Amino acid sequence: MITNQDRLDVLNSEIEYAKSQLRQHDTGHIHTSIHWMEHRCEQLRNKIKTEERADIFEPVSTMASLPKTYDELTVESDKFW
Repeated sequence: MITNQDRLDVLNSEIEYAKSQLRQHDTGHIHTSIHWMEHRCEQLRNKIKTEERADIFEPVSTMASLPKTYDELTVESDKFW
């Protein structure tokens, strides 16, 4: 599976290659491509940050999933203490 970090790494290497191809004349299309790829890198960076935050802060979906009794709260081995 290709991750967003993989995509970001490939785009960064493509940007570096595209910059090496710039000349004084007739390379406006390369400038446009570089700008677009840099914009896409920013989108991916934001998406990666959002995914990292989602992993840290998973919201409780409903109150129904919370234990209601002591028996539901304890594991089987705790009941013998």
